[in-house]
Amino acid sequence: MTFLIFAYNEAKRIRHVLDHAQKWAKEVVVLDKGSTDGTLEICRSYGDRVRVVSIPFSERGHEDYSTLIPQNATEDWIFLSTCSEVPTRKLIEKCQEILATKGDQLDLIYVPRLMYFFGMHRSPENGGVAYYPFLFHKSRALITLEIHNNFQARDATRTYRIPYAEDCCVHHMTHPTVRSFWLASLDYFAMEVQKDDPPEKAIRDSFKNIEKLSKRMLLEGESWLPFYCALASYEMGKALSVWEKAQGPDRAAQKYEELARHLVAGEWLGTPSTPLVKSSAGARIFNSRALKPLIVGLAKLPYLLVKLSLAFQKPKIKGD
Repeated sequence: MTFLIFAYNEAKRIRHVLDHAQKWAKEVVVLDKGSTDGTLEICRSYGDRVRVVSIPFSERGHEDYSTLIPQNATEDWIFLSTCSEVPTRKLIEKCQEILATKGDQLDLIYVPRLMYFFGMHRSPENGGVAYYPFLFHKSRALITLEIHNNFQARDATRTYRIPYAEDCCVHHMTHPTVRSFWLASLDYFAMEVQKDDPPEKAIRDSFKNIEKLSKRMLLEGESWLPFYCALASYEMGKALSVWEKAQGPDRAAQKYEELARHLVAGEWLGTPSTPLVKSSAGARIFNSRALKPLIVGLAKLPYLLVKLSLAFQKPKIKGD
């Protein structure tokens, strides 16, 4: 099995990843995207136990998995990870057991990951565990450039899903700060808008996802706020990016240039100018009849969540 990660300026975290991987993987490969913070020196300190390959820089989520992974892994089965992730020993032993007993019958294995945001994890029963197909056969699985869906089985019957357990999962420790979450989200939005879904459907789906999220958040207890804000804002940002692409990403800049030129010519230079056209090609998506009621209803949910949460936390009055 090849353990493979993409890395860029991961000096603070990469030792946690390499310390375990070099103990069980037949080969460990780091695809470095031009790190300048000491990441390369740390990787090379492991000697021939870790192979480092330098590749061109690309934003997070924009890696060319379909080319780079098959080219740089010598083993057929690949465990793709990130510097955010540390698997439990039992998870790795389970993966090895599956490959030894039925590897020739499978193309792809779904791995349970316990998801963390800002140092906290959501409850496993409430969406806190996500299954990712990051253990796959490099020539039998379908590798694509579709973000969050890069690996697929050509035949669904040739997949396996490892059950989640506290001692059998990958701990996905992502986004230590709000800033890191926003920066990563900006990279992902650029890939999200490349999907083939019609803009109306993509935007509607984002708001439906927020609605589903809202119904589950109070089950998180006192830690619901960061999860709700992060995940809901991601869906909002995705919808906004799709809307921008639909009307033309440079359209606003062009309109501002036109407005400034119109004002200067007409009010300061006394030069006749053509009237401004006040229309919005993208507005039709936002104002669609099917979408508006959903947005209006969702606008009330954050307020209701906060109100309910505060009600549950009211201190008891003496004598109650």
